[in-house]
Amino acid sequence: MQKAKKIVLASTVFILGLLSQSLVYAGYNCYVYTPNGSTVWGECKTTAPSQATIDQGNWIVATYFPYATRITDPSPNYNCHSYAWRGFYSGNTMWIGLGDNYWTTYVNDGSYTYRGYSNRTGSRYSTAPANNSLANGTRVQYVNGDHSARKYSQSYFISKWGQLPMMIHYAEDSPYTVNISAIQATNSTTSFYYYN
Repeated sequence: MQKAKKIVLASTVFILGLLSQSLVYAGYNCYVYTPNGSTVWGECKTTAPSQATIDQGNWIVATYFPYATRITDPSPNYNCHSYAWRGFYSGNTMWIGLGDNYWTTYVNDGSYTYRGYSNRTGSRYSTAPANNSLANGTRVQYVNGDHSARKYSQSYFISKWGQLPMMIHYAEDSPYTVNISAIQATNSTTSFYYYN
């Protein structure tokens, strides 16, 4: 039992490191424009992770998030905000979320409009609708965590998990809402803002 706790603790520390942007990979300051022309600053990265890092990241999401579907391999080059607000394409190498100029620029300049709020209480694997009145692709901001996603379907979101892979997952089934060290599906309350 003690060995299992040490493995869980070590995995939790590693996961938290992969969610942060400054683990090992350096980049340079860069910017893009919102659809309405405002500047969004970030850090551009073009570092390829080692095969060992890719394998470990894929193992982590398969082990701790068995009901989520992996879309990509781990990558340090872009994060959840970059995916949710800019999009996914092979040249996306921008990590958004540095300093004061943040993903909120997309909202503050009117590029995307506030469409609602939801407060969900349920299990980690809840299939309750994410928000049926909103179109798939709607941007989602987690209120209680530094995380952005897009609505994928009635019950699922799609998001990039820090330096871990991009995943399709239940709204509450992500490293931003789950106490990984508990390794259990507990009930929790998660709140979301929606924009499109």
